[in-house]
Amino acid sequence: MSGNVSYAFVEKHGGSPEGFGVQNASFIIARMFRWFSSGEYPYSPNGEKAKDRVIKVGRKEINWQKLVFFAMLPAIIIVLGTIVLYVFYPNFRVL
Repeated sequence: MSGNVSYAFVEKHGGSPEGFGVQNASFIIARMFRWFSSGEYPYSPNGEKAKDRVIKVGRKEINWQKLVFFAMLPAIIIVLGTIVLYVFYPNFRVL
């Protein structure tokens, strides 16, 4: 008899008697999608192709950018960090 009562409850109220008001995962995912995206679907990569598909930087400029970002910028950060360390902590010694 309890199986029939449970089935009747599900038919009438749309949930189970143990977890009345509990939502299933697909409902929650759909609600969260609408909440985060305002109901708009994300960008589809199957649309038109991008117009800027050509690299306009030459080998010389790429090598210059590598030098700046992998050598000069870290060196500047290390020098500035060393200066700040010795200005604010003059008694600091590494060894």
